[in-house]
Amino acid sequence: MFFLIKRIIIVLLLIFVVLLGNWGRRELNELGIVTSGIYDYDNGKFSIITEVLNPAAIGSYAQSGNPIKPPYMIITPEGNTPAEAFRNATISFDRKLYFSHAKGRFITERFAKEGIFPLLDLTMRLREFRQSATIAIVKGDHPEELYKTTTGLSDS
Repeated sequence: MFFLIKRIIIVLLLIFVVLLGNWGRRELNELGIVTSGIYDYDNGKFSIITEVLNPAAIGSYAQSGNPIKPPYMIITPEGNTPAEAFRNATISFDRKLYFSHAKGRFITERFAKEGIFPLLDLTMRLREFRQSATIAIVKGDHPEELYKTTTGLSDS
C-alpha cells in the first residue's frame, strides 16, 4: 500500500513538472524592444512613430564607437484608430513590438486635440505597456524630428 501511494505521488509530481512549464515565454529574437513612441494624428489617420532597438547595431556601436548602422530603427505604422495602428505595427515589422521598456510616450498636439482617451484606454488594457511611462505633449508638425536630436553627450 505504501509503495502504491509513493508511485502515485511520483507520477503526480512528474505531471505537474511537465504541465507547469513556461508556456508564455517570449524569446528575445522574436521581440522588437520599443524605447519610446510618438503618437500622431494626421490626414484622418493615427500613426505611432516608434523607436525600436537594433541589437546587432548596438554591439557594433559599443565596440567601435562609430556605428555602421544606428542602434535603433524607426517604425511608423498607421491606422484608423490607435488600436489598428498597433496591430499594423506587427504586420509591418518582422518582430512583435514589446512596449514594456518604453519609458516615454510623446503625443502630438493634433493627436491630443482628437482626444487621448482611446490611447490611454488601450495602454491601460494591454498589460505589456509600462504604466509609469512619462507622457508629454509635443508641439510642431514634424514629431519625428524628436528622434533626430542628440543629447550632446560624448565619450571625450
